[in-house]
Amino acid sequence: MFKGLKGKRVLITGGSEGIGLASALRFAEEGAKVVISARREEPLNKAVAMHEAISGIVADVASPDDNSRLVAETVKELGGIDVLFNNAGIATTAPLAELKLEEYDRVFGINVRGLLDVTQQALPHIVEAKGVIINNASISGLKPGPGATIYGASKAAVLAFTTSWARELAPKGVRVLSVSPGSVTTPIWFKVPADEQWRKEQMDRIAEMNPMKRFGEADEIAAVVALIASDEAPFMNGTDIRIDGGQIT
Repeated sequence: MFKGLKGKRVLITGGSEGIGLASALRFAEEGAKVVISARREEPLNKAVAMHEAISGIVADVASPDDNSRLVAETVKELGGIDVLFNNAGIATTAPLAELKLEEYDRVFGINVRGLLDVTQQALPHIVEAKGVIINNASISGLKPGPGATIYGASKAAVLAFTTSWARELAPKGVRVLSVSPGSVTTPIWFKVPADEQWRKEQMDRIAEMNPMKRFGEADEIAAVVALIASDEAPFMNGTDIRIDGGQIT
C-alpha cells in the first residue's frame, strides 16, 4: 500500500481496458475513489463492475463538450479531483509515404488536443486540491521506430506538456509527471487490423529485442502510476518514468 492514496479522488481517461483499467483497479485497491471514462458503454460497464469504488462516464476526449461534462460529473460524483491520469490514447503506424492527414488529425485529436482539453477543464479542481497530473506518454515519444511518425510525434508532445506544466504549476502545489511504457500486453495490440500470424510474429520479434525478453504487463505500469500519485513521491515533479524493461537503452 502506498501512503496517502486512501480517499483520494481519481479521474482516469481511457479507463475501460489496458493500462487505464489496471490503474483504476490499483487506485481502488489502495482506497481511492475512481471515475473512469471511455468512448464505448459496454466495456465501460464491464470495467465498473470489477470494483465498487469505480464508477464510469461515457465520454470521448476528442470532444470538448464531452470533456466538460466528464469533469462536471466527476466533481459531482467525487467532490473534487486529486489525481488526473491522462491515459486515453490511440496508436497508428504507417510508412512515411503512406501517411494520411486524416490519420494525423485523428491521433492528435485524442492524444494531444484531447489530453490538453481534459487537463484544462479539470485544472481548477486539481489546483484547489493541490493534486497530481499524470500523463501517459510512450517510449515512442522518446525514440520512435519506423512507421511511428504520427504516434511518436503525439507522444513527444505529451512529454513536452509534462515538462512545461510541471514548471508552471509547481508554485500552485500541483505536481505533473508522465510515464513512458514500452511494449505492454494490452488490447491495443489486438485492435490493429492484421493477420493473426503476422501479429504473433511481430510481438515475438519485439519481445526478443527486449533485454528482459518479454512484454510488460498493465499491472506493472499501474503500480508506478499509483506510486508517483501517492505521498511516497512528494518531490517527484516534471519527471518522465520509462517503464520498458530496457527496450530503448
